[in-house]
Amino acid sequence: LFTSNLNQYGYKYILEYYLLPYLGTKFSREELAANNDPNQFLRDNGVNWLRTPPNSADFNPIEMLWSDLKTFVRKRQCRSLEELTETIREFETNLSVEKCRKLSNHLKKVLTIVANNKGDWSNE
Repeated sequence: LFTSNLNQYGYKYILEYYLLPYLGTKFSREELAANNDPNQFLRDNGVNWLRTPPNSADFNPIEMLWSDLKTFVRKRQCRSLEELTETIREFETNLSVEKCRKLSNHLKKVLTIVANNKGDWSNE
């Protein structure tokens, strides 16, 4: 949990020491959707990423995952930082490769529909 704002250096640290090892063990470096700018770092480490608009949940699988996490936490009604931390860890532990693939596949489906609609809504 962060107690202050996350800057580019903190984000790069997370990518290097948490994301890359995690991708290597769980996903064999599946596609990564990103809307921030450490793109060169990701390319240098062999991570394929898909650029998406930053404020569109349909085009941003991480926003869908955040929504799932917020719902999970809300249902737990955490009363302390410790309870919140445990709840987030439980969510992470139960996050499956299949769930991530489902989010990624939804993005691909929506992008195809939007492209076929010449940029218009997907209604998905």
